[in-house]
Amino acid sequence: MRRESTVNRLRIGIDTGGTFTDLVATDGARFHRLKVPSTPNDPGRAVLDAITALERRLGGPVEGPVRHGTTVATNALLERRGARVVFITNAGFEDLLTLRRQTRPDLYALHPITPPPIVPSSRSVGIAGRLGRGGERIEPLEHLDSWAEAHRETLDSADSFAVCLLHAYVNGVDEAAVARFLEARYPHRPVTCSHVLAPVFREYERASTTAVNAYLLPIMAGYLGRLAEALGPRRPLTVMGSAGGLLAHIEAQMHPVHTVLSGPAGGVVGAWQIGLRAGRRKLLTLDMGGTSTDVSVVVGALTPEDDAQLAEHPLRVPLLPIETVGAGGGSIAYLDPGGILRVGPESAGARPGPACYGHAGPDARPTVTDANMVLGRLTALLGGAFPLHRAAAEAAVRRIADPLGVDLVNAAHAIVQVAEANMARTCKRVTMERGIDPRDLTLVAFGGAGESRRCDTRAAL
Repeated sequence: MRRESTVNRLRIGIDTGGTFTDLVATDGARFHRLKVPSTPNDPGRAVLDAITALERRLGGPVEGPVRHGTTVATNALLERRGARVVFITNAGFEDLLTLRRQTRPDLYALHPITPPPIVPSSRSVGIAGRLGRGGERIEPLEHLDSWAEAHRETLDSADSFAVCLLHAYVNGVDEAAVARFLEARYPHRPVTCSHVLAPVFREYERASTTAVNAYLLPIMAGYLGRLAEALGPRRPLTVMGSAGGLLAHIEAQMHPVHTVLSGPAGGVVGAWQIGLRAGRRKLLTLDMGGTSTDVSVVVGALTPEDDAQLAEHPLRVPLLPIETVGAGGGSIAYLDPGGILRVGPESAGARPGPACYGHAGPDARPTVTDANMVLGRLTALLGGAFPLHRAAAEAAVRRIADPLGVDLVNAAHAIVQVAEANMARTCKRVTMERGIDPRDLTLVAFGGAGESRRCDTRAAL
């Protein structure tokens, strides 16, 4: 008679990064840790791969809550891979997302370059009707059937709708009416209303938050929906929110703007807990992974901000104050047209990854990980389960060493120093530029590079 495998009941935490996906599981007495390569084309596959690897290690199925930190929303927004959004606002305000606050991103640039909005004016639709600042009726809402016919071509092109009308934070009646109409006319296309998502004043910031949510919603709804279904009812899914708390996966699907800092926020919460146990309440947290480094300052308590910005997008939802720089283990080193050594923000990712992973081929460009291997700081990953190829790392670093006329060791040192300078600059931005003395802070390093024997960032400060 065949004996069934014992079910392992655990609490599971999974974080998907640009290079690796990490899993930690516990039953309260024992901890299990493992790492698998990320699958950027379908991050959920790496999550399932990690759970499958855990089941193989334990010799039986795994059940229990799954708490997930994800960069899917972050990357979709930063890389502009979101949905096709139609933005609906009051007539005459169609250029709201394009005009912004008319502040210059670089005060001294003679020809300032401002990134285009995620929703161009050509997909911004105005509707007649106006409420006053107290929510009182000034002008009746336009007849919705005739309005929709007049803008049918634009509305039909939408994957997702963002609705932001004047003073809806006081009275959302018009937004609700537009949303009901759109949901009936386009039943499979999500609608985001500003009075539900971010009921705060200042039209541009509220509009930006609403547009970002609509931009991310189809992607995150699909991703989290598929992942929750694959995990099944015995492994209920929750998602780390940008404010440091957990969200039900349904909430994260409908309001993905709350997950734009999901992955980094989980690390900051963990660092804060470690600080409390060590009696330290003033922390500078540094999360160096494969693609980027995330830096935050925590003084006294974890305090989310509701007046934050990610890239050029103002967001009026609670987020932990986290700064990101494109300097990670997989960040690519190169010489710019002037012959100056640069590192990042482009990353080698998980596939092919750094040259020393052995997947990048003979033309691989050098990364920070390759430089550390040339310097003898790395020999293998995952306790030897993930072998590294020194010859490939040396060949990649030579692409920097030869044009500079230096040996491999000096080239590798230069790559690491540039990456560390980028990280130190970000640390200064979140400390000294905000009036915080970094000498009062305890540096807590974590992430893929947090276990390194050496961290020079504090010395660089």
